[in-house]
Amino acid sequence: RLVERLDTSWKELKSQANAARLRSEPFMPSEADKVKLAVRAFTQEERNFRRTYLSEAPFSHEVSSSAAFRVLHSLNATLSVLEARSERLSELQVLFELLPSEYKKLAWCRTELTRLKTLWDIIFMAEARFRHWHAIPWDKARAKLSDMATQTRALKDQLVTLAAPFGRWDAFIHLETRVRAMDGDLDLIS
Repeated sequence: RLVERLDTSWKELKSQANAARLRSEPFMPSEADKVKLAVRAFTQEERNFRRTYLSEAPFSHEVSSSAAFRVLHSLNATLSVLEARSERLSELQVLFELLPSEYKKLAWCRTELTRLKTLWDIIFMAEARFRHWHAIPWDKARAKLSDMATQTRALKDQLVTLAAPFGRWDAFIHLETRVRAMDGDLDLIS
């Protein structure tokens, strides 16, 4: 008996869904056109953000770590909003049986932003270490020399693995130069 009621309810629900689809069918093309217009406008917004991102992102070493982190945070917040909007537009495109857009510029920005955050984390760590080491008096530096050299070489090795994704950025090149210089200085001291 329960199965019969469920079967009847299911048939009624399917019938109501089909009736609703038929009532909304005349509006589908106009709504799909609205989605297309929204996607075009968003694509322009995506291009504008990419331009802004490329001009503001801290690819250069000429900013402080704190300034770089502020910019990264701001770009991340804006990018997260744009990604959420792109997901919503993609859902609408699927709903109206349109080909979903890929929004590649947003994906590129996300990849680069993640890499930049990693790079600036490393820059911050290296700067903090080097500042600490420069503050050590000479008579105490000899005792810590082996540890300092080991840490510098480990950082140098880490930079070798990161050279492929970061190698063309000025901030990376500057960091690499500073680490090599510190490694050379430590060799000279020992």
